[in-house]
Amino acid sequence: MATAKAARPHYFPAGLIGGFGEPDTGSDRHTGLRYAWVCVQRTGDPGTVARVRADNVAVQNGVYDVAEPGPDLPADFAEQLWQQYEGALPEAIRALENGS
Repeated sequence: MATAKAARPHYFPAGLIGGFGEPDTGSDRHTGLRYAWVCVQRTGDPGTVARVRADNVAVQNGVYDVAEPGPDLPADFAEQLWQQYEGALPEAIRALENGS
């Protein structure tokens, strides 16, 4: 029995990407670094730079899915693991930068 797939599987944590952007100060719903506004250059169009939320960058459906899920190994097990500590990554990086 496979579990439901994560809605936004990131191959680079959105919370870290958001550290390079500007916080969304106009929304009560979208708080935290994963919803910060960042500028990205889209592949295939080198002249186009877009301002998007970090949550919409580095997303790839099925990136963590296993080929043969089972009762003890859900298809999205790696995404479930990421979700357990992804939110703490920005603070951990700041602690490393500060030497604490």
